[in-house]
Amino acid sequence: MKQIPETIVLIETAKWLVKKGYSLNSISIPKGKGYTGNIKSIIEKELKNIGYDKKINYSSKGPDIIAENQDEIWKIECKGLSM
Repeated sequence: MKQIPETIVLIETAKWLVKKGYSLNSISIPKGKGYTGNIKSIIEKELKNIGYDKKINYSSKGPDIIAENQDEIWKIECKGLSM
């Protein structure tokens, strides 16, 4: 069975938003069973690799990602996938 963890969905969604010109207002780090390692460091490394150097605010509440550009604010909830 193939699985795509929520962490990967969150990172790839954040990268997509940055590439589209959005600023990341906050990211909520997934917690609980199955989450290992320093997810925050992984997110920061991945975003730095695509040139995003703005400060990231982390939250334990609310949507997984809040991002905005001049015209829109996105509030995104990320989920993993098992196939």
